[in-house]
Amino acid sequence: MSGVQIFKANRESDSALRAFSRSYASDGSFGFCMEREPNYFEALTVEGLKNDVIAVRVGDEIIGTSTRSEKACFVNGNPEPVMLGYLSSLRIAPPYQKTSVLARGYRFLKELHKAGGSKLYLTTIMGDNEKALEILTSRRAGLPAYEDFGIFYTYTLQPCDKVVSRLSSDSSLSISLGSTEDAGEIIGFIHGHGPRRQFYPAYTEEMLVRRDGLLKGLSHEHVFLARKNGKLIGTLALWDQSSFRQRYIRSYSRLISTLRPLYNLYASLTSHPLLPKAGQRLDYRFVAMLCIADDDLKVFSSLFAAALNHLFSSKPDPQVHISLHERDPLRHVLEALPHFRTKSRLFVVHWDDGEQEFRNLTDLVPYIEPGAL
Repeated sequence: MSGVQIFKANRESDSALRAFSRSYASDGSFGFCMEREPNYFEALTVEGLKNDVIAVRVGDEIIGTSTRSEKACFVNGNPEPVMLGYLSSLRIAPPYQKTSVLARGYRFLKELHKAGGSKLYLTTIMGDNEKALEILTSRRAGLPAYEDFGIFYTYTLQPCDKVVSRLSSDSSLSISLGSTEDAGEIIGFIHGHGPRRQFYPAYTEEMLVRRDGLLKGLSHEHVFLARKNGKLIGTLALWDQSSFRQRYIRSYSRLISTLRPLYNLYASLTSHPLLPKAGQRLDYRFVAMLCIADDDLKVFSSLFAAALNHLFSSKPDPQVHISLHERDPLRHVLEALPHFRTKSRLFVVHWDDGEQEFRNLTDLVPYIEPGAL
């Protein structure tokens, strides 16, 4: 296509990238839109230690984007982390979706991949985004392999007394918020227990103390700690990203739009979360750094109750988003609570040079930070 340029964007394109983010939403029943204000590249720090932004422009206008990120994660239970890639923010303006832009973009991405340090990538696709699922898993036009790695369920909950009352609390546990003195212990616990989850991020104490890098905007003061007999046995953080990433539902499908008033009436009577108006900014906290020794459901339930109580005391009280893989045993606690649930599919993506690494993956339950995608 003449006039179309694909390039690796830098900070000179910041305002154009932010404008494009505001303009286009994801496909599916829920058209999600994410803004990265006030700085596109600063917002990317939660996605990877290294981030490549692929942009497509016609003249001075950005008409497509995609992001390739890398960060250290635990793979196959190994306590030594490896670099793992993430692919996100794939958007192409509608007039160009049936052109060669996608194929050309992936050829460009492959060249960045060759120069990078990751053989495998993770990405998620909303479960009802049939168009993206069909195209990206086709292996056509030189696309890499998209290997289905199961469903991730995202639970949205509204903190309130009725929800908290359904969570059991273990009186033998001591629940508290972290302090500066706890930062080293928190990271040591995560490095000891995080590898039990496939792809768990290898956070560092510096990230937690400085509230920077992969944990931008999150600190030890946002981490709830569960201790038994003085020993740390569980962590759960609440992550507010509104200062650098803002999310909206740009639009609903016709069916969801029709049913939303009836659903909201039901939700108001049953303590389920309300569906906001299209275009309304979403106010919620991500559950992050979730790590529970031995997958103890009572520990998770006690931590989650404390976190919801904490939010319930704030005004206005935001909703909570938590994402777990379909095989994660902690889901049993969430299924018993009033919630709104969406699903997406996790894919492990690789080119030919990552085929063996993919085949070597074990069946550990996967973990992703929804606030990092």
